[in-house]
This record gives sequence, structure tokens and C-alpha cells, in this order.
Amino acid sequence: MAPVLAAGAAFAFALAFALAPRAALAQTSTHTAAAEVLFRDGRALLKERRYAEACDKLVRSHELEPAVGTLLNIGECSAGQGKTASAWLAYRRAFALASERHDPRAAAADERSLAVEPQLSTVAVSFEGPPAPGTRVVLGGEPFTPAVLGEPIPVDPGSVTVAVSAPGRLPWSTELEVHARHEALVVHVPALERAPDPAELAHARDAAATRRAVALGVGAAGVLVAGAGAVLGMQAIVKIRDGNRGCPYGNACGDAAAVQESQSGRGLADASTVLIPVGAAVAGLGAVLFLTTHGPREGARVAADVSPQGARVHVGWSW
Repeated sequence: MAPVLAAGAAFAFALAFALAPRAALAQTSTHTAAAEVLFRDGRALLKERRYAEACDKLVRSHELEPAVGTLLNIGECSAGQGKTASAWLAYRRAFALASERHDPRAAAADERSLAVEPQLSTVAVSFEGPPAPGTRVVLGGEPFTPAVLGEPIPVDPGSVTVAVSAPGRLPWSTELEVHARHEALVVHVPALERAPDPAELAHARDAAATRRAVALGVGAAGVLVAGAGAVLGMQAIVKIRDGNRGCPYGNACGDAAAVQESQSGRGLADASTVLIPVGAAVAGLGAVLFLTTHGPREGARVAADVSPQGARVHVGWSW
């Protein structure tokens, strides 16, 4: 029985070994065919100057099967959209791939990249002092290592976001507009502020909530006092009116009740005159306390100090 099992296992292993290359070849052929279809569609769209759609097809084709011709066409459709940095990078990648494969189109790729270089706009990110440990810089959605900090990075014209973060620090970000006129911008990043300790943050939240509650209480008390003054004022008006009816000449009359009513009304009027402004002042104090109470800051966004520099072109590139 054991020899039979051993023979069966050997046969299964041999069969799997024989079929594996064929499966890999079939998968490669499928990728090649799909890449070719996408390339042809992209070329057709490029001729119609439908650059965005063409780039989408060509990029997907290149992902399936890298090719010098595909990269050259990606450069063309990127240039057609005004994306100078993307076009330049595609040509540089085409040059590298052609050089690796000894493809004669290397010279054409190099020539096209050199033609685009004078149109490149760049952004360099510099720090005021040494960056905090673990600092991460994201420029236009792409993360960069500290090794390229301070170097001019080619970017496509348009809105570009610079975001900086580090462990234990408040994040910093800004947005700038890059114009298609070969400009070199430098973003000066300030030292990142330390993030508050979670316990301190919770304590600050509780303190802010308590202060808001006190502010609301003070404001409500002020409103009640002012309201009481208004009620006393209305009562004073009624009493003085009734007293004047019974004793139209003031205290010089024989109607003691009317005189008493008038005096009571004047007393209420005096109280109202005091309570209304005091209540309004207390309510205003409550409003000021509430509006000036801020919770702890958990994030920061600072306007960047962006300055133009002399014309500099980044001639290095990376995959």
C-alpha cells in the first residue's frame, strides 16, 4: 500500500510541476493581451485629444506590462493635460527602461524629457530647525522621505497640498497654487507643536465644559434679575397710575390710600431701575464667559510661508 501512495504522490508532484509553468504562461499571455488592448484604446483616444481618458488606459496598460512605447505615450497625454511634471517623469522612466533593454528609443525619451524640463514648476519643503523624529511629509498626496527635504520636487500645475506630521506632534498642512510658468516655490514649515497628553486633554475638556456651565448659569441668573426688574417696573407703573387717579395733586390730598399707592409705585420703580441694568450686566458677563471658553486644540493648520526662489529644476528622478 505504501509504494502505491508514494507513486501517487510522485505523480501528483510531477503533474503540478508540469502544469505550473503553463499556468504562469497563460496568466502572462492574458496580461499581455489586456495590456495591448488598453494600449491601442489609449492611442486611439490620444489621437482624438481625449487626454485624460487616454492616460487612464495607458497607465493601466503599463501596470499590466511595462513598455517603453506605453511610457512615451503617457508622457504625451500628460503633456496634453498641462501636467508637465507627470509628462517629464514618464519620459524619464521611458529613458530608463529603454536604456535597460537597449531600446533605440532611449534617445527620443531623453530628448523629450529635456524639452519639458524648462517648463517644470517645483516645490521644496524646508523646516525651521531639525524635523522632529519620525516626521512624515506628504506633497500632493505622495509621501517623501527626509532625504529629499529641501530639494525642489517637480509638481503638476494646480492646487498642491503639503501635509506634515510626526509622532506626538500636532499635524501641520497648507495648500498652495502652482502656476504653469516654471516657478520654484519653497514652503517653510514651522516647528511642529507638541500634542497634548490625553489625560491633560480630557482635563482641559472637563474644565471647558465646567466653565461653559458656569457661564450659562451666570447668564441665566442675569436674565432672571433683569426680568424681575421689568416685572417690578410694570407693577410700579400700575401703582403710580392708580395713586394719581385717587390723588391727582400728589401728597397734598386727603386720600391716604392713594398716597400710599403712589409711594409704593415709586419704590418699585426705583428697584426696577436698579435690577434691569444689573441683570443685563450679569447676563452680558455670562455671554462673554461662554464665548471666550474654548476647548483644547487637537489639531493645527497654519498658513504656510511660501516664497519663490530663483529658477531651479530638479533633474533627479525616482520610481
